[in-house]
Amino acid sequence: MKKRNKIILILLLVGTAGFFGFQKLAISEINKSVFKVVPEKKGILEDVPFVNLKISSNDRQLNANFLNTSKGAPSVFICTGNAEALYEWKEIQVYLKSKGFSSFVFSYSGFGSSTGSPSIENLNQDILAAYKQYIQLTPESSERIALSHSLGSGPLLEMANKLIPAPSKLLVHAPFSSIREGAIASGDLPISLSFLFPDVWNNMENASKTSLPLFLVHSRADNTLPFTNSEKILKNAGNKAQLLLIDTYGHNAIYQNVNDDFMIPILNFIND
Repeated sequence: MKKRNKIILILLLVGTAGFFGFQKLAISEINKSVFKVVPEKKGILEDVPFVNLKISSNDRQLNANFLNTSKGAPSVFICTGNAEALYEWKEIQVYLKSKGFSSFVFSYSGFGSSTGSPSIENLNQDILAAYKQYIQLTPESSERIALSHSLGSGPLLEMANKLIPAPSKLLVHAPFSSIREGAIASGDLPISLSFLFPDVWNNMENASKTSLPLFLVHSRADNTLPFTNSEKILKNAGNKAQLLLIDTYGHNAIYQNVNDDFMIPILNFIND
């Protein structure tokens, strides 16, 4: 309730601050409330030959792990979720290697051991900086797949048309439909005032703007971001998009339930 009251109060400030002043204030509040960061941890899978990298994103340094399989192997560029760091994704990187994929995972500004502070603008910039490094590491990759989990769907779909060279497909796991829609669904944003709220990271709209093949994966058992978010994106994305609904697995299954039962249906889905 306190969060709801705060958003309503900010919305009412439009009368005194002016529309554009309000938009700037609202973006600032989103940046403060949306992002949750955790520190990096070491000592996990130390015997695996991860290549750790530091990537410049404007005045910030991003931390990244690359796990190579072979020169021409298909590869996966991974955009993580909220409150996550590289160590949580090492197991899935090892799993992907066992299936013949190289993989690249990075931490956004302020996440893990990356420097700077997280914000919508910074994460959008981080995607481009990290992808540029990923391309340099995979010059002969037979296929490039850009994968996002949860929060990562926002910056990935926002910047998808700026990824050069373009990935062959987008694999989006457990996304939100938009930040505005999420605030309405949670009861924090009254529908009557929603037109004043900045429409940032609108995955429904951004999915409709890209021509890249889009593969959505969501669990019916996801209690954090219900699978109806992916259904809304699918409805707006057109014929280039497909949706795979999975039973029994939770929101973070992509890195917490790394096994064939969960992953093989996804790999088959994107390769059909």
